[in-house]
Amino acid sequence: MALSNADAIFIARDTNWTPIRRRQIRNGRPLPVGIISYAPSYFKPVAWFRGPRTTALFQIRMTMTDCGLMGTGDTASSQPGDVYLFFAHKGPTSQKRLIDAIAADRINDPALMEFVAKYRRKPAASPALSTQ
Repeated sequence: MALSNADAIFIARDTNWTPIRRRQIRNGRPLPVGIISYAPSYFKPVAWFRGPRTTALFQIRMTMTDCGLMGTGDTASSQPGDVYLFFAHKGPTSQKRLIDAIAADRINDPALMEFVAKYRRKPAASPALSTQ
């Protein structure tokens, strides 16, 4: 669905641009439970499948809800270095224009497999079997 509806499809990496992710404080007070907002994660586009190419950082803010930490797609537990495939509507890249974000390791659509291949984590090496 996102593949056919997206004007832009690109890979972006979570950056360590903001060194500390902490609760947002408004007017000197922490936000109440249910609307606690965390410092945003910043993502840097690194490869493009479709759409305009930009390397400008963009942010995704997570919000704590009764169901847990919510963000865009798979990014809720993102850490610096993690790589995602983003699907977005036309226009400057921002959280409002994003349709979905899927961890590169989870992509299984044949149309996207080759594109994300070099951004997937390398599988752990299997221990050598002893022949003795």
